[in-house]
Order: sequence, then structure tokens, then C-alpha cells
Amino acid sequence: MKMCKSVSVLLTVFIVGFMNAQINHEILNELKTEGSFKMKFKKAYNLMDRGNFEFALEIWKMLVAEQPQNYNINYQLGECYIQLGKNKLNALKYLDKAEHKISKDYQDGESDENEAPVETKFYLGIAYHLNSEFDKAIERFQSFRRKGGKYHQLYDAASLAFAQSEKAKALIKQRRNYLITNLGEPINSECSDYNPAVTADGNMMFFTSKRDYVELRIFQ
Repeated sequence: MKMCKSVSVLLTVFIVGFMNAQINHEILNELKTEGSFKMKFKKAYNLMDRGNFEFALEIWKMLVAEQPQNYNINYQLGECYIQLGKNKLNALKYLDKAEHKISKDYQDGESDENEAPVETKFYLGIAYHLNSEFDKAIERFQSFRRKGGKYHQLYDAASLAFAQSEKAKALIKQRRNYLITNLGEPINSECSDYNPAVTADGNMMFFTSKRDYVELRIFQ
């Protein structure tokens, strides 16, 4: 019975996902042929606000193709790549371009804004860190904290990212061999457990497991 329910749920998720993909494809085609720059911008901006980065990404790519020298659009596309969580290194070239024109009077959410916000420094720092360019990452995080100020909502995140880049730089200079140890129950099992990833705040770890059935559990 449990297996039947699991299959039913997976099938439902697949069908809903397929239908959403079809709808998104139709909307993209409509925007490409009939949508104005402002309409596309507002659509992508609202999608970002709702966390739909994958759909927003395709629209930002359209807009960058239309206005490759628009620093704001380059910033939006770069941030979207970072937020999406995959192909993050693609963000580097767009954020690098956006950094050339950062405005202290940036108008957030305005389609006629051509310059980039100070947050460009923060996301560019992340992109450099992912590219193992730690000195450049550190420089961007420091610059963001100076220009954004300690009351900026990303200030603490930038401080943490700065510390991580400093640590990564030190670890690269002092390479060591590490022994991977099976932690046993309740974390590991006799099946293959691999690809661990720790969240940025260091409080949670996710990993892939080839178990027949996994009950969702959170361990402190």
C-alpha cells in the first residue's frame, strides 16, 4: 500500500510539473514575440520575488540579448543564476559587467533603471568564491559591507561569506589528506551515502543515499 501511494504521488508530481512546463513555454513564446521590454522586466522581477528563478532566468536572458549593455539586466541575470543554485558560475560574466556601473541611487524594480545596485558586489563575491578566486571574493565582500552598511539585510551574510573565503584561501594553501568515516546510525547506513552538502550557516547537512526507503528525519 505504501509503495502504491508513493507511485501515485510521484505520478501526480510529474504530471503537474509537465503541465507547468508547457504553460511556462507558451508564456515565454508569447513574451518573445509580443512582450515589450517593460512587460518582460516586470514579469521576470515578479517571478524572482516569488522564488521562481528558473522561469525568471529565461526572461532575463531574453532581456540581456535585447540590451547587452544594460547593467541592471546583467545584474538581474547574474543574481538569478546565483539564486537558482545551479550553473552558478554563469553568473560571473554578467555580474562582472554590472559592477562597472553601480549606482547609489538605484531604483529597485524599475524597468528604466540602467545601472546596477550595490548588491552586485555581494553576488559577484559569491561568484568569485565559487570560481576559487578568493582574493577577489574577499575584496567584493569587504566593498559591499562598506557601501551597503551594517544595517543592510545582506550585511551578516556578507560577513559570513567573507569569513568563508578567508578560510578557503587558508585551506588551499595548506592542503591536507582527510579520512572519510562512516558515522553509523542514525546518519549513515549500509547503503551508499555520498555527496554531502552543508548549508551556509553550518546548521544542516544534506546528502544523497541509495536506500530503498527513507523516512524524513531531522537530527540535532
